[in-house]
Amino acid sequence: MKAFVTGATGFVGSHLVEELVKVGFEVSALVRRTSKRDFISIPGVNAVEGSLEDLRSKDISDCDFFFHIAGITKAVRISDYYRVNRDGTKNVCELCERHGKRLKKLLILSSLAAERNKSHYGRSKYEADMIALSFSKKVPVVILRPGGIYGERDMDFYHIFRAAKKYGILPHPGFKKKILNLVYVKDVVKAIILSVQRELPSGEILLVGDERNYTWEEIRDILSEVLKRELTLLKFPKFLAYPPALLAQVASFITKKPYPLNLSRLPEFLEDNWGMDISETKKKIHYEPSVDLKEGLTRTIKWYEEKGML
Repeated sequence: MKAFVTGATGFVGSHLVEELVKVGFEVSALVRRTSKRDFISIPGVNAVEGSLEDLRSKDISDCDFFFHIAGITKAVRISDYYRVNRDGTKNVCELCERHGKRLKKLLILSSLAAERNKSHYGRSKYEADMIALSFSKKVPVVILRPGGIYGERDMDFYHIFRAAKKYGILPHPGFKKKILNLVYVKDVVKAIILSVQRELPSGEILLVGDERNYTWEEIRDILSEVLKRELTLLKFPKFLAYPPALLAQVASFITKKPYPLNLSRLPEFLEDNWGMDISETKKKIHYEPSVDLKEGLTRTIKWYEEKGML
């Protein structure tokens, strides 16, 4: 079986490529010329230089499955979210429609943010999903919307973990109870592969997450145990989150580097409920998360420590 993967050098994409090779796929991985290929430089992977903007020149005529994992979670300009997440997905769908002669499934990795639609990131993912659905009568499409993905190689939650270990605090904007569904990256990969193995109607949208939702108090307690440091939830009025987000936005424009916290994604940071119910997903693809939060964080923190990052 042959698979084509976008975002192959990224956090989720690199884990997916490794697993696809393990289960016997020949993988063509779309990579930018400047991207590091450390995690995908393995037998069974063919690096295809290019980007989401020049997909029309790629040959997928012998591809059985197309995994669209590429996307951005932070950006210097708001327009970048739409250019990469929305327009990139459109390019993928057009490629699959025109040249996916053998294509059995196009898997789109979206986000829970697309369902909640609280930010430009969420809006760009939602619009990408709507574009994918518009192709669902011509291309067999399945969309997955995971919650917060963490694990080895992640660089978004890493900043929170590093600050927690250094300062002993977890920021908690607002005073209401916060709920979050965190899912370990290898469980996301499991759901991705199960989704292309099961018979699903084109246009199916599935939520992917952990078995349960966690309060920030529970996350604090688990992370305290894993980091071996007592952590404090730093609760503060939500409006106080705007100045640091603005500073990060200005710094981003100056340095031309995106930061995890900025004005465009601040509404997500301030949202109290990022929980989900995965019962339908479990039923439809027989998905069972295998790594709970404590075990997943233990593996993740250990990896950061071994890399000298914590």
